[in-house]
Amino acid sequence: MPMIKKKLKHLYVLVPVVLTALLLVNSLFSSINVAVNLKVSSYNFMRYKDALIQKIDNINLIENNRVNFYLPGKKDIGIDAYRHIYILKFFDMDMDNIKFEYNSANQNWVEYSSASSTENLIQIGDLFLITPNSTISQEEIMANLHDLHLRNIMQTQSAYYFEIPEIRHFLKFIMLKKNPNSLVHQMIYREVDFAIYEIL
Repeated sequence: MPMIKKKLKHLYVLVPVVLTALLLVNSLFSSINVAVNLKVSSYNFMRYKDALIQKIDNINLIENNRVNFYLPGKKDIGIDAYRHIYILKFFDMDMDNIKFEYNSANQNWVEYSSASSTENLIQIGDLFLITPNSTISQEEIMANLHDLHLRNIMQTQSAYYFEIPEIRHFLKFIMLKKNPNSLVHQMIYREVDFAIYEIL
């Protein structure tokens, strides 16, 4: 112990010890955050998946109409559309009447208005699939779609999971305060909610 105390007085020993302790604490917070996030996200996704499959069954068996699915957000829907199609095919859903749409002229429907050039592209019965998005919150998406008449088919409601305990997100938080335009993704929390809206 006397030797340890003596060595700890040297910066080349003290600094690594402090950094290691800081990283261990950060890892603990991060692990808890990720574990809770994944558990809630998985639960919400299962509810979302079941509601979506039930809606598609109604479309295929009762309405027998072609329906467009839209995934709003500030990103290309290619990956999300592929994942949805893969999951639905796994559950033997008939995809002949289902089409995933993306409108690059209007940032994937994130700023829809009744006067926009996209108003003639959507039809009654089309669906908006709201999934967790790291670049725009659900509240912002819904605010930008306020001119549409929508019926809420399902929506999960969970608390946001702030990532501030993690060092990289703490640095991100500081950057947002100093120079918000320097970051592409400005959200500092994780969303885990899903929703399905139908156009009336």
